[in-house]
Amino acid sequence: MSEGVDSVSAVDDRRADVDVRFLLANERTLLAWTRTALALLAGGGALTQLSDDFRGRTGLAVTVTAIGVATVVTGVVRFARTQRALLRGQVPQSGLGPYVLSGAVSVIGIGLIIGIIASR
Repeated sequence: MSEGVDSVSAVDDRRADVDVRFLLANERTLLAWTRTALALLAGGGALTQLSDDFRGRTGLAVTVTAIGVATVVTGVVRFARTQRALLRGQVPQSGLGPYVLSGAVSVIGIGLIIGIIASR
């Protein structure tokens, strides 16, 4: 019976060694991913409502919205993975999420440039 209590105590001791600032920074990072996703979702909605000047707006709006959804999912996955690593006392892995998001936003920007030029 005392063995179970000791193992719980060991987990609590290990969690006490984690600097809370890292856990809070991880949470702020999740909020940044969420804000980015919300901006993309709002951009997708705005494209459908406000821009009837170019033909590819629906496809571009769907792409922007899908990237917004993928962004929030990526943020949550990164948050959970980083949280687990920090609680285990390990260095979290960064992953490809930021690179993929940057590439996707670049593609959106290029699509918007093409759409703007084509509508003139």
